[in-house]
Amino acid sequence: MVTFGLENLSGAFSDRMKGKRIGIITNNVVRTKNLQSSLEMIRSKIEAKSFTLLTPEHGYFGDAQAGIAVESGWDDTLKMNVESLYRDQKSGKSSSNSDIDHEMRERDSVKDDSKYPPKETMDQLDCIICDMQDVGCRIYTNIATMVYTMSVCREEQEFIVLDRPNPINGVSMDGPILKESLFSFIGAMPLPMRHSLTMGELARFFNEYQNKNRTNLSIVPLKDWKRTMWLDQTGMPWILPSPNMPSLQIANFYPGTVLIEGTNLSEGRGTTLPFQVLGAPFLDGIKLKEHLNKENAGVKCIDFRFRPTFSKHEGNSCGGVLATVTERDKFKPYEFALSILSYMISNHEDEFAFHDTYFDKAAGDENIRRMLQEGKNPSEIEASYAPRVQAFKELKDAIKIY
Repeated sequence: MVTFGLENLSGAFSDRMKGKRIGIITNNVVRTKNLQSSLEMIRSKIEAKSFTLLTPEHGYFGDAQAGIAVESGWDDTLKMNVESLYRDQKSGKSSSNSDIDHEMRERDSVKDDSKYPPKETMDQLDCIICDMQDVGCRIYTNIATMVYTMSVCREEQEFIVLDRPNPINGVSMDGPILKESLFSFIGAMPLPMRHSLTMGELARFFNEYQNKNRTNLSIVPLKDWKRTMWLDQTGMPWILPSPNMPSLQIANFYPGTVLIEGTNLSEGRGTTLPFQVLGAPFLDGIKLKEHLNKENAGVKCIDFRFRPTFSKHEGNSCGGVLATVTERDKFKPYEFALSILSYMISNHEDEFAFHDTYFDKAAGDENIRRMLQEGKNPSEIEASYAPRVQAFKELKDAIKIY
């Protein structure tokens, strides 16, 4: 049976951490297979001098929606100090759900001090333990939170990653390599959209290729994990790692349909199936369904109507599709998204729109939008970035752990 880094903590590790001032990057949904929380397990195993919780986007308990800033401070429930790594840039306070799409685009498209641990916090820590779940997609802010914190570690501070598997397998890659000119909080490293690395490997990739090995990095590895495995083959139940990621099926779509965030289509936020349903009030779901079923392998779409309770087109009836992955090892989510966008440009030119800057940062390459607008098909677009993906594979092979 696969065991995760958290489950592989040894007595020797606990002895080494004894008496230290420890920062922990995690949240409440990061668990062992018997559902013990990472925070609870780390605190029970280590006799530290002190613990400080460093929380990613959504906060420790995951009750903040996408793009909503989270405040730092003492937590009475956890009985510890919490330092938010997703603060409001100006006030440091939490923000509201009034317009999460605008908040998300504004907050996530920049790299600023509000997403780093403050220097005074780092000065009070001897080491940092990071235990977070990724979803296998470059657009997942847990990745940026990890590497931003690694980048400000002092030479004597140890940064320890408790490794977790890539839930959508460690082999499949999809999408272009992110250009450095488009780096942001939704893209902190030159990865393909579907990157195929574990959290520990992501840390190694950053430290080796961008950070000049400045971080004193240690990784507590997985045991008995094979790269072909999906999360449901590891014995670990799916526990949603963020509010809009309720299933493994949706995680499979996410490296493609996350691009819809950069348009005026609804990506299904405000429904129970975000990133699996999509549409708009002006869209004919029957025609879109027929196009997508003809153009894509490993997936089936049905026409679908939905009414988002928040986010884009809130309260309005939207025509669109509900997609289901039928053969997950054949399905290519990025190309699926390209076929949606290509259809929209060809058939709804007057109603469809990009949020240009955000879309380009999400897509990873400004040429993607340009080629779509020029009428290039998904296969032609994929061919344009295939050589860079092959080059990434060689870098991955040099740093992979498993």
